[in-house]
Amino acid sequence: MVLKPSDEYGGSGVTLGWETSEAAWEAAIELALSAKNGVWIAQERIPIRREIFPYMAQTGKVDYRDMLVDFAPYLFRGKLCGFLTRLSATGLANVTSGGGQVPAFRVFLRSSATNESGRITARS
Repeated sequence: MVLKPSDEYGGSGVTLGWETSEAAWEAAIELALSAKNGVWIAQERIPIRREIFPYMAQTGKVDYRDMLVDFAPYLFRGKLCGFLTRLSATGLANVTSGGGQVPAFRVFLRSSATNESGRITARS
């Protein structure tokens, strides 16, 4: 389970049950139950994809790290119109808690995404 305050941001106050000792989890629940202001949210853990990504190590060489991939598509009127993609080496993908935003692209086969002039066109 995940326990988090509804009035915080950037991963502040978030407790990840699978990364927390039993005593720390109980303390987080007590804090949530005794809070005078705000609302706390308990969420079921969902599996999040992890992949190996290259990064520049402090030595200046490329190294590889297992990263959590948080891929959030933006839909408008039922159609895909963009993405928010974050990577994190920890269980939280928030940028302020150590995660980072990365570019994501939607790729089409040339034959289905170009018109007669060879220019890329939007698909409906």
